[in-house]
Amino acid sequence: MAKKIFTAPDNESKFTYNLGRECRQCHAPIADNDHATREFCPTTTDQFGNIRDCKTSYHRKNDKPLRDLIGKYIAKQKHISTRIDFLSDKYGMEVSTEQLDTYDINLHECIEYYISKEGILTSVFLRHTIISNSITDLHKIQYHD
Repeated sequence: MAKKIFTAPDNESKFTYNLGRECRQCHAPIADNDHATREFCPTTTDQFGNIRDCKTSYHRKNDKPLRDLIGKYIAKQKHISTRIDFLSDKYGMEVSTEQLDTYDINLHECIEYYISKEGILTSVFLRHTIISNSITDLHKIQYHD
């Protein structure tokens, strides 16, 4: 990113830059009389309404790998939710293990799960809860928000 250069008319400025502080994102100088904890340029808006926010840009760049990972996980959960919708539309709200396998719905890819003392598995997905009975191999699909 290009470095900002601050000049005042007649080469006179009310700010001094003797401490050599600079923005962590664009490396523009930060005035000595700004607050000592300032690490980024102040947020500005240009004449076209574009906002320049070095602090947000810096942190968005640093947390991008985590945001990408979470985005992939959410996309996968939405895809599974769509397959569960197709399954319940075709076969109803009570399905067999074979039907789950046909629609490639793996119960271990859920968001969270619970196992009761009786051995009943409850798998929670994005918009659905599947209650599985391992003895009868029947699975009950429930919607939730």
